Amino acid sequence: MKSPLPIFVLAALALGPELLAQTGATGPTPVGGRGNHPSFSAEVTGYIAGARVNLTLIVSSEYNPFQVDIFDNPNATGTPRATMTAAGTMGTTQGSEEARSVYSFVTDDLALADAINAGNASFETMSVNLSPQQGVIHPIKPKDALVTVNGNVPAGGILTVHEQTGQMTVSLSTFSNVSASFELVEGTPSSPGATVIPLGTGNIIEGYVELTPTETDKLLTSPFFTVARDAQGTQIGLGDYFIRDIHKDILGADPNDGTTTNAIGFLQLVPGDAVVGQLDTSAFPETVTDVTVLEVGTNAPMATTVNFGGGIFVFQPVLLSNSQIQSYEQNQVVVTLVTATGSYAYDIRSAPPHTLIGRGTPGLDGRTALATFGRAPIIDFAFGVGVLGGTPNAFAAMILGFELHDPPTLLTPFGLDDAIFVKLGVVLPLQALSSTGRAVFQSSLPNDTTFAGVDLFAQAVVFSGVDGISASNACMATIGPN
Repeated sequence: MKSPLPIFVLAALALGPELLAQTGATGPTPVGGRGNHPSFSAEVTGYIAGARVNLTLIVSSEYNPFQVDIFDNPNATGTPRATMTAAGTMGTTQGSEEARSVYSFVTDDLALADAINAGNASFETMSVNLSPQQGVIHPIKPKDALVTVNGNVPAGGILTVHEQTGQMTVSLSTFSNVSASFELVEGTPSSPGATVIPLGTGNIIEGYVELTPTETDKLLTSPFFTVARDAQGTQIGLGDYFIRDIHKDILGADPNDGTTTNAIGFLQLVPGDAVVGQLDTSAFPETVTDVTVLEVGTNAPMATTVNFGGGIFVFQPVLLSNSQIQSYEQNQVVVTLVTATGSYAYDIRSAPPHTLIGRGTPGLDGRTALATFGRAPIIDFAFGVGVLGGTPNAFAAMILGFELHDPPTLLTPFGLDDAIFVKLGVVLPLQALSSTGRAVFQSSLPNDTTFAGVDLFAQAVVFSGVDGISASNACMATIGPN
């Protein structure tokens, strides 16, 4: 639903249309890569947008790095195309095992951007006393997966695998107050494999899991199934794990008209093989009396529609077949607006990418907060930036901005060991994290396509740490529909 114009939008408008146009000129592609050292793997996160290349590399300081080179081939051979800038060290107050060296690189180099986009670029991190490590830099988008559990504890949820950082966010709940322990198991129930990934325990689980490179690769390429267990470890439920293209946007009119007369909305695939969503037609030039969501070719309904009044329509689920789910993922769905004078049909489109950048520092309890967009924000609607895994009950603030610092700002001169990745636009008001270390910071966007395609960055600051604060990673999303 719409809400009053937030302060960060006012700040963006004050920056002028030139910055907004430049920021979203071509739309970014999230990229990343992981080094191949067995003990001190380096992580590259960032994005490319047209010729702009923006990369951040973080590696354990115990690796004793002294130089990071970028190559325009996948094998880190020949003459380096560029050398990354050493920004400093973060996490030093947590002990040497938590200290990480930070490198950054920002340039306008279309040939390098093309090489990264094709998976033909790489990096090499050199150490004072250990062997060099290399990794390919390539496009990486977070992969969403739907999970279900049947049996004594029916449950469902959404997992998001972030290949760049080897982290998986978990949002899973039972359909009762019964608590259970949930895990992903490689293979099939009749032929389980050796890889088991715990997701958490409870009737509502909201957090994240650290993955090894092997676990990350398997989750993206191999079959898995879900298992629920009781307090004694007895299996009480089994279910599915499917990677899906979950989030879709709806833009019902001219996509380039500034302050719009559009119908704006979204759809989301949810556990149980169904689609839900919402559409705001209040600014449409005619009164919309009904909306249909149909599969292309068959005209089979993909959702039922409830008119909430005021131009707001809510999509409620119907059970979808496997072929309908495939049609949804391939954008073979038409949303039709019905008015007194006729009907207007619009395609759906995949939501823009959202991704993680960098790493955070631990709080007093050793937990590192993870900031993430649940989905990319869209104009005309409220959006949320979530914090997961922070220090329970601690206060936190959220930084929003339209650019990253180059290089990241290390707070060492102030006696702090944190890295600030996001160039400050505005700070959203303080919130107390929950007993599980979670919070959602909400804001909203106007019905104005000037913002569509703009890159939005966020980073949480939790007031807990050896030095008083602990900063999260940064996260990036492209505002849609675009």
